[in-house]
Amino acid sequence: MSIRLQSIVLSSLLAISAQVAHAAIFDFANLVDTSNGSISGTLANGTVFSGNPSEAAFSNFTWNVDNLSLTASGSHATDTSVYAYLDKGNAGLGVCQNATSSNQCSPSSDDNVTLNEVLYLSFDKIATIDFSDSVFRNSGHGVFNPSIEINIDGLGWNALDITGLLTASLFEFRVLNDREQFYISSLSVTPVPEPSTYLLMGLGLLVLGLSLRKQP
Repeated sequence: MSIRLQSIVLSSLLAISAQVAHAAIFDFANLVDTSNGSISGTLANGTVFSGNPSEAAFSNFTWNVDNLSLTASGSHATDTSVYAYLDKGNAGLGVCQNATSSNQCSPSSDDNVTLNEVLYLSFDKIATIDFSDSVFRNSGHGVFNPSIEINIDGLGWNALDITGLLTASLFEFRVLNDREQFYISSLSVTPVPEPSTYLLMGLGLLVLGLSLRKQP
């Protein structure tokens, strides 16, 4: 194998490795507090939305970051008209049970995840959330580590290890009491590589290894 071809193979392998290891940061607080980021979805009043959001309630919205797509929505134990809510002021993503015609939460204090509310986050591919590198905020918008529950891929509710890793395509979050109500301020999410990615890496390494063995 020529030096040039070896260089191409090495560069390709490094590029694939970097892609495999790269985490997408879904910074909801930054999304709503700045002009950084664009989402698409449906507002609480039924209006179709696309662009950089201000504070608002959404029936659902989708956000693409680094080729990973996240969709957010909400539910309630007794009320079907529940919304994913983007709150300004260094807060992030929560849930709102009732929204005004202008898509503001009513009352404004119910804009985070409270008792009987569930926040749904689904990804377009299997992904790993690193909770040790993610940020939760309390009702006063301060950073904290909540005692909450999570349900991954519908397998059942369990206590969330706020320092751990979880891999799934659907993540549901809820509180057991209102003392732990929260916003998700940001998430660090790494997509799980498809088998074809590993296959390409393996073939590339094999070709490179064989070529090096053949050299004098």
